[in-house]
Amino acid sequence: MEHGFFCVIEILRRSLSVHANPNPKLMAGVIRFMSEHEEYMRKEVMKMMRILAGVGLLSLSLLVLYSVKKVYGYRDMRDELDVMQIEQVLSLALPYRNDSDGGYDAFIQAVNQVLGEEVYQINNSIRLNLEIQK
Repeated sequence: MEHGFFCVIEILRRSLSVHANPNPKLMAGVIRFMSEHEEYMRKEVMKMMRILAGVGLLSLSLLVLYSVKKVYGYRDMRDELDVMQIEQVLSLALPYRNDSDGGYDAFIQAVNQVLGEEVYQINNSIRLNLEIQK
């Protein structure tokens, strides 16, 4: 039955693309076919709605998990850096603020150096040799 439904839709599509005014007998046949198979189409629509509801729920769940991860990451980062470390990061990164990337790579590398581990990664292969100023 599913194949028949799509055949009728294809016939209707071709009829509409060939003629500005579709064949009335063809249109009547399509309407009759759709009314005869209304229950089948309703079931298909309900299946699609369940799938879309599941996808929507999954998307919302992933968004909530990502948001929670970001909030905890921010809280952990805030707890890791004190005022002296923040000043140290700024003193290391500020000389590079006029670079083509606005000093982004230097800032990321400065944070990693101050923390003593590579918490963040720089996407490009250019690394700056910054010295920690004490």
